[in-house]
Amino acid sequence: MASVISAGTERFVVDLARKSLIGKARQRPEHVHRVVQKVRRSDRKGYSRRSHKSPRNWCSEIDRITVFSSPRDVRRFDMPGSEKIVEAPRSYAEESVIGRLHWLTRGVQAEVRALRPDMLVCMSGIGRTCELVPMVVFIQQSLPFCDEALGRCGLRTQIRIRAIGRLMKRSASHAALVVTQTPSMSDWIRQACGLTDERIMVVKPWGDEIGMDSEQGGSVNAMLRVPAHLRLLYVGNSSPYKNLGCLLAALPEIR
Repeated sequence: MASVISAGTERFVVDLARKSLIGKARQRPEHVHRVVQKVRRSDRKGYSRRSHKSPRNWCSEIDRITVFSSPRDVRRFDMPGSEKIVEAPRSYAEESVIGRLHWLTRGVQAEVRALRPDMLVCMSGIGRTCELVPMVVFIQQSLPFCDEALGRCGLRTQIRIRAIGRLMKRSASHAALVVTQTPSMSDWIRQACGLTDERIMVVKPWGDEIGMDSEQGGSVNAMLRVPAHLRLLYVGNSSPYKNLGCLLAALPEIR
């Protein structure tokens, strides 16, 4: 079976895609361990280093994870059950664009100053830390870093994405480490933000197994009825910049 997977798309694996971000981290603790260790190596200010232990033992040493999130009534997932996870919903960030921007650019920094955590991890690609607290930025959205793809979008989308891109690039330039999911994204971010190899890391979200249960009900069954050498699996959405029309037009030539 052939696969077509667009850069920056989270749904590489059905099994992992149905989990929350915290759930993914709990399922693959070795990735969390790699990120933290790289931040410690790259942080210029320096702070205490733990002895090297297995990821699962290292995770057991965490005292608390404070998760600033959307209120539960607007989320599509639950946090994992753990006494170490403290939910801190910020409803005003969901009420308006201005509220969201204020939270990402000012609110997060204020919370970091108050809590003084060992590390700030920004899963939205945007954030702001304070002195002595290293920041990790996870960037998933590819559009701000690909002018060719952005040019396929409407004017309103272009304005919105360019604004988001400016905030992402500013956050990345101040981060101890930037994490992304594909080598292509790593190259684009490195060029846009002037990052060295030590300050960017690719963590591919591969799962150990791919489940066949689908959110689309029986959609997989239709594909399974097609001979294996003729199957084509597309993982992503139908946005204009994905060029699905070009792909469909090319299929007769491929076959």
